[in-house]
Amino acid sequence: YARLLENQRRHAFAELTAAAGELDTALRKASLAATPALFASQCTQAYAKAQAAQMALGELPYGNVELEQTAAFLAKAGDYAMSLARGAWGEAVCSTEEREGLCAYSTAASTLAQTLGELQLQVGAGDVSLEDLAAAQARLSAGQGEEVLTAGSAFQTVEADFPEVPALVYDGPFSQHLTGRTPRMLEGLPQVDEETARQAAQMALGELPYGNVELEQTAAFLAKAGDYAMSLARGAWGEAVCSTEEREGLCAYSTAASTLAQTLGELQLQVGAGDVSLEDLAAAQARLSAGQGEEVLTAGSAFQTVEADFPEVPALVYDGPFSQHLTGRTPRMLEGLPQVDEETARQAAAQFLNLRPEIFTCSDQGEGPLPTWGFTAAVEGGELYVEVTRQGAQVLQVLSSRPLGTARLDREEALQAASEFLEERGYSDMLSSYSMAQNGILTIHFAAVQDGVYCYPDLVKVGVALDNGGVVSFEAQGYLTHHGSRELLEAAVSEDEAGRLVDGSLEVLSHQLALIPTAGEYEVLCHEFKCQAEDGSHVLVYVNAATGQEEKILLLLEDENGTLTL
Repeated sequence: YARLLENQRRHAFAELTAAAGELDTALRKASLAATPALFASQCTQAYAKAQAAQMALGELPYGNVELEQTAAFLAKAGDYAMSLARGAWGEAVCSTEEREGLCAYSTAASTLAQTLGELQLQVGAGDVSLEDLAAAQARLSAGQGEEVLTAGSAFQTVEADFPEVPALVYDGPFSQHLTGRTPRMLEGLPQVDEETARQAAQMALGELPYGNVELEQTAAFLAKAGDYAMSLARGAWGEAVCSTEEREGLCAYSTAASTLAQTLGELQLQVGAGDVSLEDLAAAQARLSAGQGEEVLTAGSAFQTVEADFPEVPALVYDGPFSQHLTGRTPRMLEGLPQVDEETARQAAAQFLNLRPEIFTCSDQGEGPLPTWGFTAAVEGGELYVEVTRQGAQVLQVLSSRPLGTARLDREEALQAASEFLEERGYSDMLSSYSMAQNGILTIHFAAVQDGVYCYPDLVKVGVALDNGGVVSFEAQGYLTHHGSRELLEAAVSEDEAGRLVDGSLEVLSHQLALIPTAGEYEVLCHEFKCQAEDGSHVLVYVNAATGQEEKILLLLEDENGTLTL
């Protein structure tokens, strides 16, 4: 049980670190958005990331007293972003002061994410423990174990060095104009003691000791409901708010949420009365098997009843990853191709890599959207793993763990090697976009090009070893899923018209037409503008070539190793 608890805390800490970084990204993108639709979407994303960070923070064994500034910052950043999203319905996206506020909060989130990332590395190395600070002090006082720095004590350093953020005036509960104000009905009344003011906190689903396996339908429903609502919010910028079908979908999800809330409310009453324990179901079963204690119904087993009686919700078609139109869809490059047996797949793997078939051993059969045959082989002192699709015998993935020598190739030579590798295997009309060098391997992203348009959904990743130019990794899921001949329409919005939508703080460096995927894997033809921000960093702005709306903003993280997009 202690190991399970430690794993849950490590997962929560990783979620907190990731959410803080994603909050920074969303805030920065919002500060660069030039149209109300994209601005509101990015602010809403920032709010969601702040909420995710707060939930992860609540799962760690440290109270909001120890993490006062961190907890307050996450609450304020999310609330400020949501306030700006609510106001982004006119022609002006936001004021100069509000943009400056977003930038200040982005800077603070970036600093927090960097600090948490460094702390996470220390946790992974065993230099820092996620044990509760108070528990660690009590254990040491009792003379048990060695003194190990805990994340709680490390967080005290984070709190002491927390970056200063401005006090902002806006329409929200954390606005500066509310600070120090005495509520009108409390004027002249005495102070109350701490015990009188104490309130019980509600526990979020992610803080409960039950995994998504036990709560599969509940977790899936919450993910789908939030994603569906966000998809409708992104589209609510025309005269029509939503269609009749979309309203019916909202009503169906509302009914299911109401049923879930009622069931959870009844379960909460049972917990309060002591009839149900919040103990982990597995821990309770282990305790009873050992003959310790009486049998008490756990919330885990009660949740199984919730799962069994979960209300039915409709399968909806919308622009999001849980849409019904994505279920059971055949990848375009596999349409019409036959199912293959193990031996045919083995031959395909060997031919793709110019190796003998007999060295490959079938190690697994992958499931999911692209069912595969998995093969391993001992090659060049390491293990080679190859996945081949069961439909069509197309190589999906290659990974090599061979030892790498001293780097001898430069970036251009590695790029040439990757391009030749693809060309020899039938991947024509592919151009590189971004690359990253790490641990002696240059990983390059390629996209298909049709009629001069970059087709980003048709993604192929190739990893080239810098010691000899050999390919040590390959991944083609995007390409196999989306590639095919497309009927590309002429851009209704010109480059000049689209360029006028780029925020004035950005300097346009280059332009090209690009096809980008949406959350629901639809495709949108866009003008792609590579821009330089005032701080010298680079940004990609995508403007819909049919409607003239800003579709997306990507931040480029560039250093001597290469480029990443956020």
